[in-house]
Amino acid sequence: MCGGVTAYKALKVANLAKGSWVGISGAAGGVGLLALSYAKQMGYQPIAIDGGEKRRLACMGAGAGVYLDFEKEDNLRSAMHLQTNGKLCSAIIVCAGATAAYEEALNCLDYHGTLVAVGIPPPTAKISLHPLPLIDYGIRIVGSIAGDRVDIAEAAEFVRKDLVKPRITEIGVHELENYAG
Repeated sequence: MCGGVTAYKALKVANLAKGSWVGISGAAGGVGLLALSYAKQMGYQPIAIDGGEKRRLACMGAGAGVYLDFEKEDNLRSAMHLQTNGKLCSAIIVCAGATAAYEEALNCLDYHGTLVAVGIPPPTAKISLHPLPLIDYGIRIVGSIAGDRVDIAEAAEFVRKDLVKPRITEIGVHELENYAG
């Protein structure tokens, strides 16, 4: 439930209009895949940002309308323009913990766009940021963490109605160490 309410709350914090393009960076991870599903069910147009064919398939299966592969694209902003008929994202939910994901997300936001920080980079990581794009484009940067009881109930309602289907992998106790990292 933690991943689901984290994804749901991040989309709520973005405060988007229905039909808005929303990027999910780190889209093939647990929170990212749920964010794609919630975004689609909330009436947004989800763009998955991740790397590799296996991840593309997972993202498209979770509801992404567009997949941008950072391993293949030299310029994600240009690739986004091509895939969306010249549009950029009204918000990008950064689920990845890589500094490059944050820096690239800022380049793919439309005027008055919102970057929602969810993924946590290593403690020593620094994100390079010049304030001019924030000023010129009116970009907001906000943080989001797991929601409260109301958010949990709202997120669970999507699952109860079978609109969002969390992916569950059953493992034996002897495999637990492999999954605990």
